Amino acid sequence: MKPNTTLYEFSKLNKENKISEAREIAKAIDNAKEALQKQLEIGLIDSNEVQRQEQAMTKKFLDSVRKIHNHPITQGKGKDKRYVTYFNLPEGGRKPVRKNTEKEILIELAKLYGITEEPSCTLTTLYEKYIVLYYKRHRGATESTHSMVTTWKKYFKDHPISKKDITKISMTELNEWALSYICKYNLTSKAFSRPSQLMGDLLDSAVMEELIPINKFNQIKFPKGTFAPPKVKEDSLECFSESEQIAVCKEAYQDFLKTGNVAPLGIILCFYTGCRSGELVALKSTDVKGNKLEIRRQEIRKSELNPETLEMENLHYVVVEHTKAYNNRDITLINSAKEIIALIQEANLKNGNKDEDFLFVDEKGRIHERAFDSRLRKYCRHLNIPVRSLNKERKTFISTLANSPFTSIKDAQREAGHKYLSTTMNHYYKDTRHDEEKLSNMEKALSHLSA
Repeated sequence: MKPNTTLYEFSKLNKENKISEAREIAKAIDNAKEALQKQLEIGLIDSNEVQRQEQAMTKKFLDSVRKIHNHPITQGKGKDKRYVTYFNLPEGGRKPVRKNTEKEILIELAKLYGITEEPSCTLTTLYEKYIVLYYKRHRGATESTHSMVTTWKKYFKDHPISKKDITKISMTELNEWALSYICKYNLTSKAFSRPSQLMGDLLDSAVMEELIPINKFNQIKFPKGTFAPPKVKEDSLECFSESEQIAVCKEAYQDFLKTGNVAPLGIILCFYTGCRSGELVALKSTDVKGNKLEIRRQEIRKSELNPETLEMENLHYVVVEHTKAYNNRDITLINSAKEIIALIQEANLKNGNKDEDFLFVDEKGRIHERAFDSRLRKYCRHLNIPVRSLNKERKTFISTLANSPFTSIKDAQREAGHKYLSTTMNHYYKDTRHDEEKLSNMEKALSHLSA
């Protein structure tokens, strides 16, 4: 120590040396972690050993940061249980640093002291650009954007991989990220498709921006048995039986007589038409053309992406002039269906309810689809039958046409508005016959063997 060196200058020099030492430790740890990942990928060590060594290296690094910091780190004792410390600002004064754990405090201090740098690009920074662009591309269907925002929160936001430098994410880390959530939520292949899509899209965007050479996630192949098997849904729970349909219709009609509200009649009409719930609530009187009901529009939920918080806000319902698959169709109306529609129109006229030319209105205006769904569920509970949604009415309608000797599966496909017969067969058709009827038909089909 030089004679003219003040104690303050010596303290400052000592701190700078410690910061320099901590930087070297951080750099050495990064190199060591990359080497460990390579050894793991070629099978020289297992993941448990990697985790043990990484934990030891992290402890060494955090201890080096702790030696630099001259303020105590304490945990709150009131409502706020977070850890807190203070960082001396270069321009004078100090600022509080609050985090959920002491480890998070030390990691944040490492950034403030310039020991580590914020990654230039992470999954988080990629997502912030991606979701804004995704929202702009899907303005007509904001439910899709809402689903992506939910997926990000559930599978990415709080995972360490989302904050790591994009160039340093290994295939092993991507694989472990995927497997951790597949196991945690017991995901089927279908359930994992949305987080998988988002991860793939984010890394594809990084490739397009030339931040990384390839999308490593696309190279991961999950072996058979990785995912949970899909749950087998009983046909009896996917459709209403004949007796259940009659009971629900009676319940709905009594509700209409008691309240004068036309929504219960919509539940009856759905059994006759197989409309999607969004199409049902968007029907107009002018859509009725003789024995045909024109399906030309639907109700959708819309919301807006807040560019500051990246949250979906201002949820509201609107009617759009297209169907789900953007293909108009005509549904055949039998006399009973036309009588229900006439009853709805008569009730609207009597009650003085009108909103443009919509069929389903009350004193507040057009009725939204949730009002129908909640009513149907209420009827099911009151009748002590399995609770089902309006979509199960659509499946019942399609399956009834497919199973009837008077109509065919092609009739069901046409009335449902499906472009492909495979959609009708694989996703909507259910065997609605009773076990006794199935047995009787099997007896008849194989009767020639006993002749």
